[in-house]
Amino acid sequence: MIDTNNSSDQTVDIISALAHSSHIFYQTGSRYFGRNTNVSDFDFYTEDNNEVRAFLKDIGFMKVSKHIIDRYVDENCSSVYTYKNIDIQLTDDINLRIKANKAVKDFIDKDSHNARLFSKNSLEDDILERIWNLVYTLI
Repeated sequence: MIDTNNSSDQTVDIISALAHSSHIFYQTGSRYFGRNTNVSDFDFYTEDNNEVRAFLKDIGFMKVSKHIIDRYVDENCSSVYTYKNIDIQLTDDINLRIKANKAVKDFIDKDSHNARLFSKNSLEDDILERIWNLVYTLI
């Protein structure tokens, strides 16, 4: 269950549409990793295909430009769609992404100090990119 307390009705409606669609959307980002604040956005990922792209466009998402995608440093991220405070990362290899997300979450859950390794606030994007890509290599 996704905590949508203090979220707008539009955000709750869109998250409900994602949950009730025929596509599987996995939570990621600060809410998944337990690092969210009261102003955190909602981040999800799903397998990239034409059907999911059409679905996202139909419910109001827009594909973001390349310079915004660059902040998603994951080499498995093919594109990003956004709607207000919800970002959806489309991924090339969904099984690899699921394993990577779990590995990172397990690492963070072992020791809260590990979380800073995955924090954009404390790392340059190129270092964060290398860490995520190392996770892909190791799993």
